[in-house]
Amino acid sequence: MTFCTSILYSDKLTGYYIGYTSLTPQERLSQHLKEHSGHTNKAKDWMLVHTEYFDLKSDAMARETTQGLEK
Repeated sequence: MTFCTSILYSDKLTGYYIGYTSLTPQERLSQHLKEHSGHTNKAKDWMLVHTEYFDLKSDAMARETTQGLEK
């Protein structure tokens, strides 16, 4: 199984969202754009701006954190 960490951007919020998933980035973005609870529910203009793929879930999770982004 492959995991990815993606960065989304919202013009409405003028901000970024970083998350990891085992879904494709397009599938996960589609979920963020639908009605659901959580941070990304605050806007419906999320755009995928960056994606990285990992073999291990732990690596994708580490990349999601600030510490992971400093690598």
